[in-house]
Order: sequence, then C-alpha cells, then structure tokens
Amino acid sequence: MEKWLEAHASEEDWYLHVNFWDPHTPYDTPEEYGNPFVDEPAPRWLTEDLIEEQYESYGPHSAHDLHHGYLTGDGPDDLERTPNEIANREDFRRWVDGYDVGIRYLDGYIGKMVDLLRAQGVYENTVIVISADHGENQGELNVYGDHQTADDITCRVPLLVRGPGIESGVDNNLYYHLDFSATLVDLIGGDVPSSWDGRSFLPSLTDGETVGRSFLVTSQGAWACQRGVRWNDWLLLRTYHDGWRDFESVELYNLTTDPHEVENVATDNPEVVDHGMALLNRWHGQRRIDAAIGSDGGNPDAPRGLIDPLFEVIRSGGSFYLQGNMEAYTDRLRETGREAHAEKIETYDGITHQVRSEQPR
Repeated sequence: MEKWLEAHASEEDWYLHVNFWDPHTPYDTPEEYGNPFVDEPAPRWLTEDLIEEQYESYGPHSAHDLHHGYLTGDGPDDLERTPNEIANREDFRRWVDGYDVGIRYLDGYIGKMVDLLRAQGVYENTVIVISADHGENQGELNVYGDHQTADDITCRVPLLVRGPGIESGVDNNLYYHLDFSATLVDLIGGDVPSSWDGRSFLPSLTDGETVGRSFLVTSQGAWACQRGVRWNDWLLLRTYHDGWRDFESVELYNLTTDPHEVENVATDNPEVVDHGMALLNRWHGQRRIDAAIGSDGGNPDAPRGLIDPLFEVIRSGGSFYLQGNMEAYTDRLRETGREAHAEKIETYDGITHQVRSEQPR
C-alpha cells in the first residue's frame, strides 16, 4: 500500500481498494500486539444463564460448537486469543477481546494510510470509504464469529465516508449496502444507471437530509435460509431452512429494547408480525414484477425469468456448508448428550429436506 501510494497518489482519478482480514475469524492478531482491552469486562447482555441455555442448544459456531471444527468439537490449537467453547462469561470475554483486538489492530493501519495520504498532500481531496461485506454475530441468536442469519447483526455493516463536500454527522436511517454504489457515482458526478437497484443517498452525506428507506428486506443463504424485514423498531425473521439452529419459522424482535435479539416477541405482537409479513410479500411481489418486465436489467441466464436466488439455494438442498455433513454433526450431538437436538435435525420438516447422501463439496 505504501509503495503504491508513493507511486500514484499525485496522479488524477485513481482508485485503491485495500482489504484487511484482521477482524475476521480466526482472531489471530500477533501476540506481541498485546490486548488493549484486557481490563474491560464482557458485554453485560450475555448473562451466565443465557450462556448455559446456549451451551445446551446446538448449531454450527454456537457456544458449544464454536469453531469451524464444529463437526468434531476441535478448535485451533495455536490460537491463544480465543477459547474452544463459550461455557461462561470469562470465555465470552476472551472471545470478544479477540474480535476487538483485531479491529483495533486494523484501525492502526487505517491511521497509517491516512498519514500516507497527508504526506502526499492529497488527503483533503480524497474520498475514503470504510465498510465491510457483512456484520458478525457475537452471541446473538447463539452464533459466534460468523454470519449465518438474516438478522440485524449480520446484515448491518459499517459505513464511514469522508471527503470533499461531505458533512460530518451520523445517519441512522435504513439503507441497502448497494445504495452506496449509486451514492458514490452520484458524488463524483456520474450518472446512476436506471437498471441499478441501489439509489443514491447523497443528500444525506452533503446536506444531512434524511433520505432513508421505509423498510429493508435482508436475505441469508450461506447457512440458514432466511429473510429478514427491518422497519422502525422491528426485525422480523422468516426462516425457510433453519441451518441446524433452534429457529421458529417466524420470529420478531424489538431492536430498541432488545438490540441483541434475545427475546422473540412474535406471539405477543401478532399485528406487528402481520405487518412485517405484508412488507415481505410486498417486496417479493415487486421483485417478481421487476423480473417479469425486465426493469431490473434482466437475468442474463434466463431473460425475464422469475428466479429467486434464495429459493435456488433451497431447491439445491439448502446451505452449501451443511450438505453432506448431517450424520457427522448428529453423531457429535449424541456424543455430547444432545440426543433431542440430533433427532430434531434428522426429522426437520422445514421447506427443504435435509441432504443426507451428498458428500461435502
């Protein structure tokens, strides 16, 4: 990065993409960096009682089956920063510290990049964008260090933007990540293609104007097959395949009072559930109309075809990560005294049946 900036920073209209892996699992920031958070307590929301409940439950990357070796229970032997399971709040503190240290380590290198831009005399004229491809659950829905759900934690990504013409401030409105593509094109004076789904929110960056969306629909197909609906205080989760987790088909969370999604309040709020499902149906219907009339640019593989990528995952038998691994995981559940959970996986009657015979790809 340093050599590239020294060679090109004085040129006109350059673009540099820098990818940092350090906040991603495995949390293996060099030990010599230390731990700036060693005296910080674990987040209070995850109590010992909740950890015990999670530990007795199941799922890949859950409290009991924490790492990528969830099929066997094996964790990496060379990671000093993370435990092999979350059995108590001390384990949770170590786990969160591993994540936070990776973020702090990354932040130091962003600072070095800013210093390089200043040294080249181009900092004030450069647009800097910091973002990510997904969020990371840290105990929410009994997922640790992974992105398995369509919930607020996984689908809420950071977005920090600074540059000429951009006002300082915070915008807490709802946007799709792809809205920023349109915004960036708008910012540099380009024309946003009409076929793009993203829409510019440039007035928010330049004038502090509220231009957010009234609701969002999020999707997950890497583990669970889910859609989420996010509006006002609410998150509704609609599960089509549970991804070997203890999910109801419909769940509802009040993110204002319960930002870590601990209490499913769907039963107590049927009218809110109905509204969320109506928003989901409205969104899905509009996507089908867009595909039918080609207003979204068309599907190159099936022009005007009504293809829903999530349902293609379901049609293929569910998550790529689960296929062919059911026997190994149910064996582990039985070996660790979780027979009922093994039976639940084997008899799951969600939209898509469990794949038993296919080997891992």
